[in-house]
Amino acid sequence: MRYPYTRLETQPAPSDHVVTACVDPELGREGFSYTLASGAEGTVRGEQVLDYSKDPRYLRDVLPHPHELTLAAQQRLRNIASSPRQVIHAR
Repeated sequence: MRYPYTRLETQPAPSDHVVTACVDPELGREGFSYTLASGAEGTVRGEQVLDYSKDPRYLRDVLPHPHELTLAAQQRLRNIASSPRQVIHAR
């Protein structure tokens, strides 16, 4: 999977390129750390790469299911409104 440099917390420049990148044991081996030529360091978690890549298994587990969203919306409407007029006003 790819992950663009523009999304890195410490972004490399043409004169400050990535010199090392390795799996990070401090992240439970679920991400990697990198070092730039200037000595600056950064990390990327696996979830960031999966999210950027729109991995369907990751998104399925992270995003709420449509039924859960419907139930949450219905509960919020019950909490803020007691009449259709109040629902329209709240929108």
